[in-house]
Amino acid sequence: DNLIFRNFFSSTQLKYQKVYSNRNEELYRRKVFFENLKAICEHNEKFRKNLETYEKGVNVFADMDFDEFRSTHLGFNPKMVKLSKFHKFPIENLSRRQSDIPTEINWFEKGAVSRVRRQGNNYFPAIGSVESQLYRKYNVLVELSVQEIVDCSTKNGNEGCVSGVMSQSFDYMIENGIGSETNYPYTGTNETCLSTRKRILNIKGYVQLPSGDENTLLKAVAKIGPIAAAMEITNNTRQFVGKTIFYDKACHRSSDFMNHAVLIVGYGSSNGSEYWLIKNSWGDSFGDGGFAKIARNKGNHCNIATDVSFPIL
Repeated sequence: DNLIFRNFFSSTQLKYQKVYSNRNEELYRRKVFFENLKAICEHNEKFRKNLETYEKGVNVFADMDFDEFRSTHLGFNPKMVKLSKFHKFPIENLSRRQSDIPTEINWFEKGAVSRVRRQGNNYFPAIGSVESQLYRKYNVLVELSVQEIVDCSTKNGNEGCVSGVMSQSFDYMIENGIGSETNYPYTGTNETCLSTRKRILNIKGYVQLPSGDENTLLKAVAKIGPIAAAMEITNNTRQFVGKTIFYDKACHRSSDFMNHAVLIVGYGSSNGSEYWLIKNSWGDSFGDGGFAKIARNKGNHCNIATDVSFPIL
């Protein structure tokens, strides 16, 4: 029924505080919303028939088509990754017996992970991994400035709001330190670098884990803490909601399709299916309050273990 659809669109618009510039834009957004809603309903019908393993839902991105979403939220470019001399730190001894590794872990529940923010770029996993290492070392959780990385790390090879990667973000923090979110708050746009801000800490280096090795990644998450990771995001990923485990047949095997970065904050299994627990930067309407379970030990699904790293404090 058109009236029900229109009311649903209006309530979603209100819920996510969507403001459109004119009537034409509103009509366009409504059209996109209904197209997305149709795809979500068709997918969830397959889910109910056990033809899909995960659910989709209406979230803050429901009025955007995938091309627009890609241009505003997927700025990770694997061709930009350049490992500097600073990543030469030896990997800590991760050769623990498999029996010594917990079957599940959730660093957010342990207090080592900051709240979910809506920042839409690829700098937050590098920042988030530093926040978690700071917590593990000093038992204090401080939100660090993503905006500082956006504004100030271009000389390290990042491209402001357009594109950025973890290695260059770590390089910046090694050379310059990093300030707090309070002192250098997020604006979501490219600003002039405020080089006079107060620094909280410098990092010594970072460790790049073996590419595609989910077993080593598991040990690192258990022993080290949250790990920054690149992955591929598809049109299906952005519509993912709920507590089911995301396994997307549309994901490619090639790492050339990696386009986003997340923070792996844990792992576990549910009804015999193993998963990585990730924290995203798209607000709390994505996944399960901004977190999501991604299929684990399914052939490096969506390249979740291809480009994984953590900082040394």
